[in-house]
Amino acid sequence: MKPNIVLSSLDAERLENLMDSLTDEIFPGKKNLEEELARANVVDPREIPATVVTMNSTVRFKVEPLADELLLTLVYPRDSDAANGKISILTPVGSALLGLSQGDQIEWPKPNGGLLNVCIEEVIYQPGRVSIIVDEALKDGCAEKRGETCLICLLVLDYQTLWTESVAFYLVGCPRCIF
Repeated sequence: MKPNIVLSSLDAERLENLMDSLTDEIFPGKKNLEEELARANVVDPREIPATVVTMNSTVRFKVEPLADELLLTLVYPRDSDAANGKISILTPVGSALLGLSQGDQIEWPKPNGGLLNVCIEEVIYQPGRVSIIVDEALKDGCAEKRGETCLICLLVLDYQTLWTESVAFYLVGCPRCIF
């Protein structure tokens, strides 16, 4: 039995658009990924638990029977860069990771037959967590000068910075991480 998967509405929409642009010949795993998208519990991005693999999450996992742990970031095809630890959602392992939680395990079909057994060890970074910092900062208002720490680079930001940079921070990280 497959574990439950959770997707943000933003990821679901983007992935459905991506699937619509691909043929089975271009992406042999299309049917499998479409089935996963169809069975996913789709929620608002702010409701995604920190332990769920979303697009652009960095995750530590194992592919059995290999003993080594892998640390990779799940990305859209245009951002794929194996040398820098970025794996495309269109790879069998990338498709298997999406929506799983820490501790989950799934068997995923390989294009040439057989199965991959993927086990999530830890979600190291998830972009949805960054947006929560901004939301909380905006609720409190920028007059308060308490600091928050960026989860990407550990830059300490005050609420004035968060307020003035909120759109960019929400999308990709703090002002230091953007550049």
